[in-house]
Amino acid sequence: MYKRELQSIDNQEKAYLLGLFYSDGNVGLNQVQCRIELKLEDKDLVFQLQKIFPFFFIHYDRGTKIELGNYEKSLKEDLILNGCFPRKSFENKENLHLPDIDKNLLRHFIRGYFDGDGGCTLSHSGRKTQKRVYIYSASINFLKEVQKELQYNNIISKLQIINNVGKLTISTYSYALFFDYLYKDSIIFMERKLNKLNQILATEFFTPKKTLPCKFCNSTNTVCDGYNYYKIKKQRYLCKTCKKHFTAPIISNDNSGEGELLED
Repeated sequence: MYKRELQSIDNQEKAYLLGLFYSDGNVGLNQVQCRIELKLEDKDLVFQLQKIFPFFFIHYDRGTKIELGNYEKSLKEDLILNGCFPRKSFENKENLHLPDIDKNLLRHFIRGYFDGDGGCTLSHSGRKTQKRVYIYSASINFLKEVQKELQYNNIISKLQIINNVGKLTISTYSYALFFDYLYKDSIIFMERKLNKLNQILATEFFTPKKTLPCKFCNSTNTVCDGYNYYKIKKQRYLCKTCKKHFTAPIISNDNSGEGELLED
């Protein structure tokens, strides 16, 4: 039985759960149902949450999903009290804001949100490695608040709007800070996303050094000089024979983004 445990968000477990409800949770509009549906591979997390919050029941859905649920009116009231509204991706999306909780608990809330609506990709095209870490939300204002909180912690990100959905992409140079922000001293998280972020951090960028004959002396003793002009698809080269620089079209499809290895 629910005893108003979530009326006050005062520890990291509650903050994490609230973040997960903000992303992957459903608060009934006309019903009292409150549930979180995750992939079956995340069942360990679901069982961990049910152990911490025993007022939830567990339900398997179609053999591919697992659900953490509760049908008590008081839980719905407390989730709404903490900013998690029904239909938060539709008519209530502009009412979505970072919850009014202790500043030290916000990173646990964001970790919960990231585990629901965040993602990591590690991809290869040719011999080039690309990494991406991002967070989605239908609420642009909500993502702006998340971005501001991350920036306060020196984590740089870029906000884009794609088909009316916001995408907050973490800067490559902030991956390590973002990882520490999410997971330092954390006791509850989605294992597979932690592992993916770990793999991304452990993977070094490698760009192939394809060359072209020099425009000035026709020597093939040329090397990429480190500047890629991706918008116009050109590369700067240095000729080691005549010591001159020249710019030429990139001669590979290394920026195509194909060959995805990880995503979620």
